[in-house]
Amino acid sequence: MSKKEGDEIIRWIESQPELDYIRLAANNTLCDYRLDENELSERIIVNSREDLSLGKETIFQKFINVFWVPGRNLRGNQVASKELDNSLTTTSKVMSVSTIWDFVCTWPIFTYVLGKLSWASGPAGFVLGFIILWASNITGENSTNRTGNNAGKAKASLIAFLILSLAKTAVSGVGIDMVISKGRIIEEFAESKILEKSKDEQDNLDLAFSGEVRDTPQTQEYINFQSQCKELNRQMGTIDQSKGRQRKLYREIKAQAYDGENAPCKKAAELGALVSANKGKQQNLIDKKRNFAQKQLDDRAKLTSISYLAKYYKEIYFTYFYGSPSPNGVVIEENTGQIIDTRPIDWNDDRKGDAVEASMDQFFEKLKNGELASLGFSIFAFIISIILTSTAAILLYNTGKNREVKASFTAALGPKSNAEMSTYRDDLDED
Repeated sequence: MSKKEGDEIIRWIESQPELDYIRLAANNTLCDYRLDENELSERIIVNSREDLSLGKETIFQKFINVFWVPGRNLRGNQVASKELDNSLTTTSKVMSVSTIWDFVCTWPIFTYVLGKLSWASGPAGFVLGFIILWASNITGENSTNRTGNNAGKAKASLIAFLILSLAKTAVSGVGIDMVISKGRIIEEFAESKILEKSKDEQDNLDLAFSGEVRDTPQTQEYINFQSQCKELNRQMGTIDQSKGRQRKLYREIKAQAYDGENAPCKKAAELGALVSANKGKQQNLIDKKRNFAQKQLDDRAKLTSISYLAKYYKEIYFTYFYGSPSPNGVVIEENTGQIIDTRPIDWNDDRKGDAVEASMDQFFEKLKNGELASLGFSIFAFIISIILTSTAAILLYNTGKNREVKASFTAALGPKSNAEMSTYRDDLDED
């Protein structure tokens, strides 16, 4: 084989990144170069090696490559160069960072959605997020092959990548918000539940503060007997008891007023005691209601919304949460006075779907109202996700239009490569 042909085959090997293992083996091989030998086979002695499969990937490397996609995955195997692979590595890194960022941001959402799995929700959320990340990267890899009949498939893959990425981007800020602002989300959720009860609560407060002592069923009867008693006492007051006949009349009227089961003055005294006792009970009840209403108003101004919900709407509170709202806040107690739960507050496993819904509502409501400062790092995560997704999509689109990438997928270059290798083998056989 001539020097020119040898140089050509060497250049071809150097242009094939998948043949890195040959160059790596050559660089690492110890040789004995003997100038005094005339035969080439004797002049260069290469130490034997048993394993040339240096490019073989381990299972761990394959797993890592799902997250951190190699640049070579964005091209074909017909022809390539170091320069092309370096360019593709930039695109693959942006794509990988984008999908990894979205994976991190959405993992809390998947974990909460699978909350019914209890302790297994975290690993299950990781697996679900990993599958979506893998699907995103696969569609990204397939979007660069625009040769021949693959153009439609590449376009569909790019659209799929964009849809998956945008779906994750839309909730990326929500996922971060659920981690760093869980307390705020719970507080605003509790406030919404209190507002749902606000009308009934206000009606009860108004009724408590406007309460008055009302007549009892015996009140009218008491007034009638009292009126009769007063009339009889008036009549007795007009009688001159110095006269014998008048004294007899006085005794008769007095007996009519006080003697007998239904004597007016006697009944008025009995009913008066009942009416007074009943009104006293009413007044005590009114006072209690007013005191409770005043305490409730004071607590509404003083307590956090979640503590207020725990104190006055326990049924709603325990439907969504467990634990105590705050170690130093409201003590959640039963009627017995015993503490129910001293754990820190968190969502019940079967209500973590409500946590995701509340987080989304609050995040996009604040976004719509321009309350960006209250979102803190969450809005930063959301914006970063948008930038990474759009950049990755643009780079993948441009990569698919690159002539070198198209050439790497073109099967027509295969015969030329095979012919070069065949010529090289023939020269070796002749030598």
